[in-house]
Amino acid sequence: MRNNYANQSTRPAFTALTQGRRDPLLDSVRVPRTGTMNHIPFAALPPDERTALLAALQRAGVAPRQVCISRLEPAAAGDGDGDGMPGLTMVSAPGWTRAYESGAAWIVELERDLGALTRR
Repeated sequence: MRNNYANQSTRPAFTALTQGRRDPLLDSVRVPRTGTMNHIPFAALPPDERTALLAALQRAGVAPRQVCISRLEPAAAGDGDGDGMPGLTMVSAPGWTRAYESGAAWIVELERDLGALTRR
């Protein structure tokens, strides 16, 4: 049997959202964005930080493809939502995950944790 979505009544509800129209059925499941934190993937981290991180992984004997690294940072200063909140860098690998307060020493802490993990 072939689905025919030409008939508006049989079209799935999610298409209203993808077509830019409002759908009252979907309004109840939308999560409002507060703008408190911004998600920053590894590729968007500063180049010198990525280089230092890759060197730390190499010294610990961990292949970069085995870890997932991203950061949450407060939204732009002055909006009131993220004022005073520290950034958080998250690192995970199979069976292991850690979060570090972003700053100058987080890569040193990560390297120490990886060293303890690889010596097991």
